[in-house]
Amino acid sequence: MKFHVIERSERIPLTAQTVAYLRKDNWNDFSFQTLFRLEVVEKQKKIDIGLVKIAFREQTTTTPTYHKLKDTFTELTNDFFSLGESADYYQNLKSLTPQTKKTVLTALNDLANNPDVINQIRDEEVLKTSLLRDHSLTTVKGEFSRIILDQPKLTNFKFTFSRTKSEEMGGIELNFNVDKETNPPSNIHALIGRNGSGKTTILNGIISTITDTTSEPNCTLYERVRRKKTPISQDYFSSLVSVSFSAFDPFTPPKDQPNPSKGTCYFYIGLQDPDNERRLRSIDDLRHDFIKSLVNCFRKRSKRQLWKDTICKLNSDENFEQMNLRSMYSDYVDLKRETEGQVDSRVFRAKLLDLVLPKLCSGTVNLAT
Repeated sequence: MKFHVIERSERIPLTAQTVAYLRKDNWNDFSFQTLFRLEVVEKQKKIDIGLVKIAFREQTTTTPTYHKLKDTFTELTNDFFSLGESADYYQNLKSLTPQTKKTVLTALNDLANNPDVINQIRDEEVLKTSLLRDHSLTTVKGEFSRIILDQPKLTNFKFTFSRTKSEEMGGIELNFNVDKETNPPSNIHALIGRNGSGKTTILNGIISTITDTTSEPNCTLYERVRRKKTPISQDYFSSLVSVSFSAFDPFTPPKDQPNPSKGTCYFYIGLQDPDNERRLRSIDDLRHDFIKSLVNCFRKRSKRQLWKDTICKLNSDENFEQMNLRSMYSDYVDLKRETEGQVDSRVFRAKLLDLVLPKLCSGTVNLAT
């Protein structure tokens, strides 16, 4: 099967032969240009598979991937590797005949189809910055790979947090069981106890054990499979987010670890300054985090829809409805059209913050009166 690299607006002929087209996209991830839209013509029918990122070893920000690709090819060399932008990409591949699906995955050196390649390219900057920008290794090796194999996207899992007894603290063992079929969902757990009973200490122990297995020698996380316990792997969890807005919390959060190729990603949301344990973060710092997250939500279709659904539910309260929060997406679209700039740039985010901040400030006044 042939792959053709085409321009963004180029028309695709409907032929009897099975042909794949990689449509160029000018989007860049912090200056890496790796994005294409894959469309396949099979049995004179065009099938839009979706967005895929293709990169190559030792790629730098000065060389877009399409500069290295031939206009027509049958398969990429081992220097190249690819990853679909979402689970939908892999679901759409199932619309093809099994042989065509296999050919596409193999020819593009898809990482979800062959996860072992990840260990060979783990230190590539383009992998961390572009291909794994919105995905963890757990998602690639788990969810995406299961879709390819026609297995369920979600699986049950069981793990245990264990802390052995020491002079300072007592021993404890907490078992977590998650069943994907239960309703309400069983992946939400609450830790309940009176003040001073050690809730924060336990949570901090779990955080430290996941982010740095050597920092808490008395603490271990185990995966439980058929009554057998084994220490969890470095990428067992896709990401860890700790949220704390207490100004009196003695917890000093670890530094953010956003690189999925290094294992579990870690993100801290709160008032503490990870770079200075004696300093609380400023209002400007929190606003910067907010607008950065807002842009990330608007940039991806799945997150954007989730954001809209959430705002719709909040609008059942007339105070929220008066804030007209849904218009923030219109502000984003209008600004993107006017500036034609990169939406993840600092300049774009600063301009968007100026547009949406009055809505949030006026909302605070409405809620307080």
